[in-house]
Amino acid sequence: MKNAEDEFVAVGIIVKEFGLRGEVKVRPEAGLFYDIQEFQRFTVFVKGGPKKLEIESVRPAGHHILIFKFKGIDDRDAAEQLKRLVLYVKKSELKELPEDEFYYFQLQGLTVKTLDGKIVGKVIDIMPMPASDILQVVSDDGREVLIPALTVFIKKIDLDKKEILVDIPEGLEQ
Repeated sequence: MKNAEDEFVAVGIIVKEFGLRGEVKVRPEAGLFYDIQEFQRFTVFVKGGPKKLEIESVRPAGHHILIFKFKGIDDRDAAEQLKRLVLYVKKSELKELPEDEFYYFQLQGLTVKTLDGKIVGKVIDIMPMPASDILQVVSDDGREVLIPALTVFIKKIDLDKKEILVDIPEGLEQ
């Protein structure tokens, strides 16, 4: 039996209510600002089980924040009940990416190795930054390594082997 984590992927979180007409502020997961606007409905997991939220409207509201209006959520009190819910879509609903592009969730948990086979650690997060996104990698002994997501450093991503090969200069690993 598949669990929700296998079938669904988090694409955003409802941060808080907005205005008086049932709108909410949504922070998309890193890398999904434009993609999340294309979905028609989301699944949220609440105490009573999964619930569908269907989009009535969406608009940008500043840096990495969107304003969503869901059908049937028509006042501030109803919108407030959605606060902190994570928005999920089925993985099968994500658009297919070109061969050399990846969704952030696909990289989390991958083992990062240098070209000579030394294990740097595992990817625990991808941090969006203005110049380039940063892979946050943690080694078995707890050391953190931040690796810019640039082709000069990231040489190969192999989802089948669950690894990322990197070429990072001396000192960046410390």
